[in-house]
Amino acid sequence: MSAQEVIMTDSDTGRRPDVLIILADDLGYSDVGCYGSEIDTPNLDALATAGVRMSQFYNTARCSPSRASLLTGLHPHQTGIGVLTRNDVLKALQFTAKQPQMSETFPNLIMSHFREERKAEDLVYLGDVTPQMTNHLGTIASGIMTTVMVEAACNLLRQHRRGDMVPENVTVYFLKPVQMESQIEVLPRLLDISRRFGKVEVSVYHGEQLVGQAMVTAQIIER
Repeated sequence: MSAQEVIMTDSDTGRRPDVLIILADDLGYSDVGCYGSEIDTPNLDALATAGVRMSQFYNTARCSPSRASLLTGLHPHQTGIGVLTRNDVLKALQFTAKQPQMSETFPNLIMSHFREERKAEDLVYLGDVTPQMTNHLGTIASGIMTTVMVEAACNLLRQHRRGDMVPENVTVYFLKPVQMESQIEVLPRLLDISRRFGKVEVSVYHGEQLVGQAMVTAQIIER
């Protein structure tokens, strides 16, 4: 039975028609034939011909908030499913971590779990391996470990030169896995520095055991 036959039957009997709403993800305005699409959509075109074709409908540009609004009649933020923009997600993460700045980057978020200390003349970073830093095995992920070592190296170079540090060559050795909730100590050591380049060796310890090491060469861009 076609859509037109269904609507005519309901009209003849006086029965209130059933309403079917189809919400399609990632469907553009002109992806349906009756709105000018090159794609042949005869069934949807028949529904539009025999029913109501909307010409001014607003959604929230994402599937979850659109569905929430459609089901409740409320603004998506009133339903609790409105936090889907990048700024909203960052703001929520920063609120949870009590970070006041909106410009936090991924390396900043990682290094926020480490505190900077001095041991004699050495700069040291101490921090715990949180669940967010681990892989599927429950050990610190290689990408996180690399980021920590590179950031520690760049921070050491910043204490000797003003400017932006751009890592150019990073050689990393993962010597031992480190379990979640373990405390690690990151020790960067300056090997060489000039006006334009710096070279730092970074060692990572868990207790007395060396668990990771990196050689970081970075370009120094003066501001």
